Amino acid sequence: AAEVWIDGKKVKGKTPLAASKIPVGEHFIELRLGDYRHSGKVKVKAEQYSELNLELKKVKGALEIITRPPEALIKLNGKAKGKTPAIITNIATGKYEVVLEKAGHLTVKRQVALNIDQRRKTLVVDLKRAGSIALRSEPVGATVYVNGQLAGKAPGELQIAAGTYSLRWELASHVTATRQVTIKGGEFKAVKVALKSLSGRLRILTKPPGASIQIDGKHVGKTPIVVAEVALGKRTLTLRKAGHMVLT
Repeated sequence: AAEVWIDGKKVKGKTPLAASKIPVGEHFIELRLGDYRHSGKVKVKAEQYSELNLELKKVKGALEIITRPPEALIKLNGKAKGKTPAIITNIATGKYEVVLEKAGHLTVKRQVALNIDQRRKTLVVDLKRAGSIALRSEPVGATVYVNGQLAGKAPGELQIAAGTYSLRWELASHVTATRQVTIKGGEFKAVKVALKSLSGRLRILTKPPGASIQIDGKHVGKTPIVVAEVALGKRTLTLRKAGHMVLT
């Protein structure tokens, strides 16, 4: 049921509607239903009944997008819409996600709503120059956090606004590493950390003593011995002594 307006005045009731006592002559009629409209002129003749079957259409809007600097790629709800500056016309009212992308700059996302009362909007965005940080770790596979937020795994590359950031690398069975990095717009920095294994101590005794010891294939001495800084986790221990069976 749509509201009916004649010559700018709202008529009592909604469609379907029989309006009477309309003066003879030309009148401007408008039907309103949410974001749908129909408008036009109608001629009323003396002592004549006119029946109107009118189709309401959703109101279209326009979105103007300006960026500084220009030439940013526009995506509207995921669909490419050219480059800035641009005026996108014939848009149905509703909510939209605008994504702006430009090489060397941070990607910007904005939510925009067009409605019957505001059918045209202008979006002006200042794009920030991005710096790049290459994130590396030894061994590879460390999880990296930037200012406490998950950024990905090393190796990887991150585009980021100019500023100073706290980086943190985490890897199972390794000591967490932290760094503070200052990046400028347009600057590239590679940051690599060598992660130390978490370790314990291993005391090895044999009867008889004097057995040669290998841990993960590396010779560490003879029994009796206390081996410091043994990486946590499962290790392969091999014992050898002349005249005796090899133990693994």
